[in-house]
Amino acid sequence: MKTLHHVEMLCVLALILPGCVGPKPLPAAGLDAETTSGQVQNKLPADVLAVVEVFDTNEPVTTLDTGVAIEPDLGPPLEGTDVGEPPVLVDVGEPIATDTGPTTPPPDAGPQVAIVDSGPTTKLDIASPVIVVDASPPTTFVDTAPPAVTPDAGVKKKDVIAPTDTGPAPDTGPVVTDTGPTAPDIAVAPDTGPVAVADAGATPPAKQGLVYGLTLDSVASLASIVDSLKSMPVKPWVRIVFDYPLQPSDYSAAVAAIAPYAEIIGQPSDSTYNSLMTVAQYRQRFQDYVTQLPQINIWEICNECNGDWLGANASAQADAATDVVKSAGKKALFTPYWNTSTCADTHGPYVAWIQKNISAAVKTESDYVTPSIYGMDCDGPEPAYADLDSIVQTFADMFPNALVGIGEYGKAGDATIMKYYMGYTNTNPRYIFAGLYWYGAQDLVPKTKPLWTVFTAAMK
Repeated sequence: MKTLHHVEMLCVLALILPGCVGPKPLPAAGLDAETTSGQVQNKLPADVLAVVEVFDTNEPVTTLDTGVAIEPDLGPPLEGTDVGEPPVLVDVGEPIATDTGPTTPPPDAGPQVAIVDSGPTTKLDIASPVIVVDASPPTTFVDTAPPAVTPDAGVKKKDVIAPTDTGPAPDTGPVVTDTGPTAPDIAVAPDTGPVAVADAGATPPAKQGLVYGLTLDSVASLASIVDSLKSMPVKPWVRIVFDYPLQPSDYSAAVAAIAPYAEIIGQPSDSTYNSLMTVAQYRQRFQDYVTQLPQINIWEICNECNGDWLGANASAQADAATDVVKSAGKKALFTPYWNTSTCADTHGPYVAWIQKNISAAVKTESDYVTPSIYGMDCDGPEPAYADLDSIVQTFADMFPNALVGIGEYGKAGDATIMKYYMGYTNTNPRYIFAGLYWYGAQDLVPKTKPLWTVFTAAMK
């Protein structure tokens, strides 16, 4: 057989034979593996035979079958050519990569296709947050200066509604996940082995009368949730978000499993759901949950009640829920939504709105007031400790019979903000921390997560 070793020959044929482009294999129409050079010439038009003969080197040839890639011999490099990187022939059809040297296939490996390594590809993951780590050790466990938070490109916590919780998954035992090493700027307590936890009735009280809480916006990993809670050194408060329109029966198993290890706060409606219900529907939803889940003693009557996204019925909904909860002999928890003059929504400054729109019944009958505080929602730092003092005093005065604390706070995966709020203290005798950390299901379950260690170290 005869072979064509010159790329130039291929380029001439590319101009003559339809379907032949660059170094792409020639069409096999009328040719087979035994076709000789003379036979090729006999199949070509007479006016191009002279051109073909110029490139006939009388060398042995590869088959022109389209199933085999042609690896042209490029010959010695031109002067000034860098042969460190093989040239890549660009084809608008299916690309064939070339190699500058011969490839020795393994025995009986069949026809080989040369592959060119085009160099490493840089992957840009624009979805991942950039974490700035301060490698210098902190002087104290908590920095009293409010941590600055990088704005999340306009995405606020309340812009994202959590996926509907379909209820607890089958109990398959604790899930252990290796989350990698703890970031160097996170101060954690040394690992002293498993924590022995007594039965729920004998759980020691929180230090200084404070309570430490977290929020579960999903109970799907129920076994890991229970394992995480029972391993905490102090019995926590756990607020469970009951996703709308799921019913009490969807959560009865989870509530029964969690109740021995936590003081549960029931939330029949997160603020993202209020606008989906009329006042009558809101009342009925509370009636169903309070009646069917009697293990729960604390009910959140209105979440982030002053937010304009709740709709026009928020005040009336708070009244309806308060009536249901107090009539059942349960405790009512009210949640304002903190803002400042620079980041207030259409309802304006939160304190003025609550003072004007929340009824005297809600103010006098609420047992707990725990405002949601998200510095990131104002595209700035968290409030300074002096500002937190003012917030606590404001609501202690406005809700005369309520204990006051911090409600939702935090940023997913952020140990600095967690330590900042858990390290805050207040001398007001009605102050309880609570701190219903929103990302409990993501950051504190399972207990192998780094922030679980941060959270439990602050409880001790």
